[in-house]
Amino acid sequence: MVAYRTLEAPVRSRRLLAAALRDGPLDAVLFASGSAVRGLLSLAAWLDAEANADGAAADHLRRVMALPAVCIGPETECEARDRGFSILGTSDHQGPEALARLTRTLLSSPTPVSQGAQ
Repeated sequence: MVAYRTLEAPVRSRRLLAAALRDGPLDAVLFASGSAVRGLLSLAAWLDAEANADGAAADHLRRVMALPAVCIGPETECEARDRGFSILGTSDHQGPEALARLTRTLLSSPTPVSQGAQ
């Protein structure tokens, strides 16, 4: 019995990412797992390859990489940093509520908030 299966860069997410980048603005990207980091980069690279194949200029990957990252914990932060993201903040607590609280604090603060808040 399979209790959990990770899908990195599901096909149905390609158009969602394209729409988010098109409609923006985006202030940050939130990562709840290392697979989400890898998946987002794969989706952006796929969009660039698709646009280039059609003869269009593409900058999806560059735009994704320009977003600061808010991470759910140290392992996810490490994956995001290793993949080239700048880290805006990392939650000390697991769970979506802590990640949302940290993100709200970071994005509403006029001055940088140290990592590890919340």
